[in-house]
Amino acid sequence: MNSIKIWHDNTGRTPNEASWYLRYVIVHDLQTREYFYFVCDQWLALDKGDGLIERNLIIASEKDKRRFKYLLSKETKNKFKDDHLWFSVFARPVQSSFTRLDRLTCCFVLLCISMLMNILYYQIQSTSQSQDGLKIGPYVNFTTEQIGIGIISSIFMFVPSFLLVELFKRIKRKSTRIDKLKSLLNIKKRKQEDERKEISLRKYKFPWWFKFVAYFIAFSFASVSLFFVIVKGIEFGNDQVTKWLTSLIVSFVASVFLTQPLIVII
Repeated sequence: MNSIKIWHDNTGRTPNEASWYLRYVIVHDLQTREYFYFVCDQWLALDKGDGLIERNLIIASEKDKRRFKYLLSKETKNKFKDDHLWFSVFARPVQSSFTRLDRLTCCFVLLCISMLMNILYYQIQSTSQSQDGLKIGPYVNFTTEQIGIGIISSIFMFVPSFLLVELFKRIKRKSTRIDKLKSLLNIKKRKQEDERKEISLRKYKFPWWFKFVAYFIAFSFASVSLFFVIVKGIEFGNDQVTKWLTSLIVSFVASVFLTQPLIVII
């Protein structure tokens, strides 16, 4: 293949739904196992862009496929669905071996560890004086100290978050009917060739039964964290508990909008 011609008839359920933004086209030849890439990154619309709904696309060169803008737009959406831990619970890729239950487990463990890190800080700083801040209702008061503690604890959570997610991601899934079908189509050979191009660390996978070990590690961290949270929390008064919960909320928000997007970018 050298080029393709692609168009639409400018119709939709409503006039506003006729326009279509085409990012790229991938054609897979099942006989030769070849992939053909065609990069567009333009509107097929009468009311947007250059007003064309018909385009001739030339096959993409290696330079086109490695353009920063193309890679950024192509990978960002996929990475957010797979690598952003909180968001991926709802929008994980179907083909990923990192299941929704695995992701929920990681979220629960990280929340428990975050609770422990916040409460340990307030145990050390139990004599700190209260500061004026943003009050929400009669009980919640966001001070600069509480916000700082929340953000710092979420940054410290970066390493355990990354390691725990990588542990679950590197576990192979059990052999399924789809895998058997792929072996019949001889797709595995191409997969092995692609994997050789990756660095050795990325290639390493744990056997499927290692998931039991991963769950044991995850729940061990969660159990230890919750135990110390309960023990330390009993010693706190109402004022310290309120501060701790406020920092925990800030830590969660920082994790969703700061540390997890940072993992995606990296």
